[in-house]
Amino acid sequence: MPKSSNRLRVPITMPEEMFGYLTKLSVKSKIIGGKKLSMTEMINAMVMVCLLENNVDVTSVKDEEELVERISEVFKKFNVRQHIQQGIHQEMSVS
Repeated sequence: MPKSSNRLRVPITMPEEMFGYLTKLSVKSKIIGGKKLSMTEMINAMVMVCLLENNVDVTSVKDEEELVERISEVFKKFNVRQHIQQGIHQEMSVS
């Protein structure tokens, strides 16, 4: 996502374990040749991929648990499509 001056600051809370995981992920990125990712960069990227690019249906969602289920459904469908496409490409290369 391009950097722009019209961004809003949005304070969030998360479980300590999730914060620890994101911190480790950030450091891991730097160790393996990238840069240390900020929490903002990681969360922006997740929102973009999980919600904006995949048209998650949030109709009648009542809580975070249900939202997690909806997002998981999208990625399960994506994984199935990806496996089918890989299988087709493998079949084409064998022929």
